[in-house]
Amino acid sequence: LHEKENGCEVWNRCVDLTVHSKRFCTAVSKVTVVDQECIRLVGCGAVGIGQLFRYLNILPTFELIDAGRTKNGELWREYVLRSNELCCEIREEFALDVWSITPLGNDN
Repeated sequence: LHEKENGCEVWNRCVDLTVHSKRFCTAVSKVTVVDQECIRLVGCGAVGIGQLFRYLNILPTFELIDAGRTKNGELWREYVLRSNELCCEIREEFALDVWSITPLGNDN
């Protein structure tokens, strides 16, 4: 979902992260882009919103907001990645079996 907010461009995203064909984490994020060049890069499709930090060689600050467990026992964390150009507010929820995921065909 994409919207404009106070002269910035805002994207709301929900991404399932997988390894060995298994979901290990769901990340919900609000990405606010203030830099016009970054907005142009994303808008024209040259760079994905999730790749901006790496593409621009920006090392963002990291701020852990909170962490805990869901009612089901899954681990979660909320954090912010921030630079002058953009800000990402992220909540990740990790699957209960995240530490037992093994490569396909590997029963160890």
